[in-house]
Amino acid sequence: MEWNEYLKSDFKVGDKIWICDYRYNNRTIEKPIRHVKPTHVIVDSNENLPKGKRIYYSEYHFKVVKNNKIIGPFDNTGYRSLSGIAVQVFYTEQEAVSYYSKRCSEIKNEAIKERDLIVQEYNNKIKELEKA
Repeated sequence: MEWNEYLKSDFKVGDKIWICDYRYNNRTIEKPIRHVKPTHVIVDSNENLPKGKRIYYSEYHFKVVKNNKIIGPFDNTGYRSLSGIAVQVFYTEQEAVSYYSKRCSEIKNEAIKERDLIVQEYNNKIKELEKA
């Protein structure tokens, strides 16, 4: 479920959950918009953030269980008053890993389609030049 949906459920600060997120822009394979592998986290209030740290669009953030690294619930695609896309939230590691694997397969298939479109564009350009 998405973070926003999780907030509507019976959650509380201190909950241990699993999150992940993996998305690319179309035709941009160099760097994903956001790539969070399945990660075990604790939901925490932004009131507990270190001095100088800020999380946008949410009153909460995630702290990684192993090392207390802070992860925001939204990516950086938001604009002004609109948040970006939220991470996916899971109650078990198995759910998170399953979703992440499925998402990796979807991204691979999207990349293959984009590659095929680019190859076709070049083939069309070559045919056009051969006719000139």
